[in-house]
Amino acid sequence: MEDLFASVFFPKLIYNLAAILLIVALWKLNTHVYRKLLRPAESNSLRISVLRTVYTADRYAILLMGVLTLMQINGINVTSIITGLGIASAVIGFAIQEPLRDIINSLQIVTDRFFKTGDVVEYNGKTGVVISFTIRSTKIQFPDSGQILTVSNRNITEISVMSDTCVLDVPLPYSLKTEESASCMEQISSRIEKETDAVSCSYAGIQEFADSAIIHRLIITGDAGRHLQIRRDSRRIIALALEENNISIPFNQLDVHLETQE
Repeated sequence: MEDLFASVFFPKLIYNLAAILLIVALWKLNTHVYRKLLRPAESNSLRISVLRTVYTADRYAILLMGVLTLMQINGINVTSIITGLGIASAVIGFAIQEPLRDIINSLQIVTDRFFKTGDVVEYNGKTGVVISFTIRSTKIQFPDSGQILTVSNRNITEISVMSDTCVLDVPLPYSLKTEESASCMEQISSRIEKETDAVSCSYAGIQEFADSAIIHRLIITGDAGRHLQIRRDSRRIIALALEENNISIPFNQLDVHLETQE
C-alpha cells in the first residue's frame, strides 16, 4: 500500500503542488507588471483601458491553462476539451470580430500616436475636440452644438487631426484689376491678423479662375480649436472690406445667348 502511494499518488501530489505554485507565481507576476505599468499611464485613459483589458485577459488565460494542466496531471483527457474550446473560440471570434477590430485599432492609436485627448479633429466634415477614448470608442465633442459623438475605433481612418493652419478662399470679380485685387487682399489679411484670434494671416495669391469670379487664397494660422470662429470673424472682415472698397461680392452667373431665326 505504501509502495502504491509512493509510486502513484506522491508524484501526482508533487506535480499538483508545482502546478499550483506556478499558477500563483504567474498570477502575482501579472498583477505586479500591471501595477507597475499603470502608474506612468494614469493621465492616459486609453492606455489605462488597454492595460486593464490585457491584464484581465492574462488572468483568464492563466486560470484556463492552470485548470487544464491540473486536469492532465490527474489523468483527465483534455484533448477533447481543447478541441471543443477551439471550435467555440472560432464561433466566438467570428461573432466578436467587430469589437476585436476596435481593440486592435485602439492599440494602433497608442503606438502610432494617431491622436490624443484635446486634439482638434475632423470627422465626416465636422470639426470637434477629442474628449476621451477607450479601447472600444473615441468621443468627439463639437464646440458649436456641444454635441458629443461616439466613434468606434474601427473608423479611426475617417478621423483626421487638424493643424494650426487653415485656408480661406475669397472670390473677387473679374472686373477688378489684378493690382487692386492684390492690394485689397493685403489689407484684408492685415485686418484679420489684428482683429481676430489668428496668430498670422498672409495673402497667398490667386488660387483659381472660376466661372464667375477669381478666387484668391488667404493662409491663416491659429489655434485649431478656434478655427471655426476665426473663419467667421474673417468672413465678416472680408465683407466689410469689400463694402468699403465698393467691390461687389460675385455670385454664379449664367449667360444665355438666344439665336433668332428669320
